[in-house]
Amino acid sequence: MAKRTRSPKGAATDAAPTTPAGTPAAPEGQAAAEATASPESTGRRCLCGCGETPKPRRDYRQGHDARLVGFFTRALRGQATADEAARAQAVISHPAVLESSKAGPLARALAAGEPHPDDTARLEARQKAEDASKAG
Repeated sequence: MAKRTRSPKGAATDAAPTTPAGTPAAPEGQAAAEATASPESTGRRCLCGCGETPKPRRDYRQGHDARLVGFFTRALRGQATADEAARAQAVISHPAVLESSKAGPLARALAAGEPHPDDTARLEARQKAEDASKAG
């Protein structure tokens, strides 16, 4: 909140708060949030590889777990860009990624050199249907 000061003529004005060095201070709470949110201060970064800092007790920024799933999916299907493939390989063995219900199965498949789990299920269903039509 800005402190009230008096101008030379006596009228009250709103002045921005300043630091002891005379530079404008950040609004209350903002400086504390910035200090705790910087990756350099916490050492934590989003696991998708974007470099942003997730909220406390989180491994990803909002929506970035889906981004990582997309990286894994494209890498498994051979459609990933070099950057996406590098990001996927960088976090493939991270415990939080392996425990994830979305990214975990894809990370394990990518590490093992297996096809995408959805593709495998589709191929198995197609094979069963073909076998049933040949038998009948």
